[in-house]
Amino acid sequence: MPELPEIEVTRRTIHERLVGLRVEDVSLKQTGKTTTHGADLAASLVGQKLQDTNRRGKMLVLEFENGIALIIHLMLIGRVAIYKGEQPEPFNSLLHIRFEGDQNFEVRFVAARSIAFMPLDIVDDYPAVAKQGPDALTISSKEFTEALRKTSGPIKNVFMEQARMAGVGNAYADEILFAARVNPQVPAKTIEEDKANALYKNIAPVLKRAIDMGAAEEYVIYLGKEDGLTSKYDLMQVHGRSWRPCNVCGTKIKKVEHGGRSTYFCPECQKA
Repeated sequence: MPELPEIEVTRRTIHERLVGLRVEDVSLKQTGKTTTHGADLAASLVGQKLQDTNRRGKMLVLEFENGIALIIHLMLIGRVAIYKGEQPEPFNSLLHIRFEGDQNFEVRFVAARSIAFMPLDIVDDYPAVAKQGPDALTISSKEFTEALRKTSGPIKNVFMEQARMAGVGNAYADEILFAARVNPQVPAKTIEEDKANALYKNIAPVLKRAIDMGAAEEYVIYLGKEDGLTSKYDLMQVHGRSWRPCNVCGTKIKKVEHGGRSTYFCPECQKA
């Protein structure tokens, strides 16, 4: 599933290529597997320039000059396909936006699970956005401490609950915990102050490193290769590396299951 770094890299890719271009055509397919809000506004984007791009947690926001915003939540299997000129349609492509211009850019959202059109000034009131906690890149130390106090169960849960902090998911939670040398199974409410501080101080660096490395190859189709993006999994220190040696101490990475998700950690570097 794409998390904050992948959505931010996707946003920047779209921003650099498409902001300032005018929409030539919009095509929206509605399926039972995708939640669509404000579909009647899709046609209003034709003739409008893409004015800006933004992000809310794991959601991508495109802002058009007529004051309409498009919010995309890729969720588990969603992808963004950016083309130049005519290209074959990818499987399960739901929303196409073709732009005017010599390069004939087209962006297609593939298998997205939530597509919403709405006036820009109510984006923050949209339920999927409003229920989120502070963004992981800008959360304050005080807000993070508050999230810890309200989190039940293992410390990893503070990263998984988007109402506490928005943007981090399973993979980067493992990476932040490893960077801070905190065991993911430690109860959140018993975390020591120095460990809590270490966690907070590693959130932004871990996420920014992935952004700087362009960790979105799996989610930006076609132009991802051209733009030199990399796979998020090439950057992982522990996540997805069960039984491989830790890059720090050489101990084999351990995998445990919790709440239907896999958690990866180094039992030596992250002692309970």
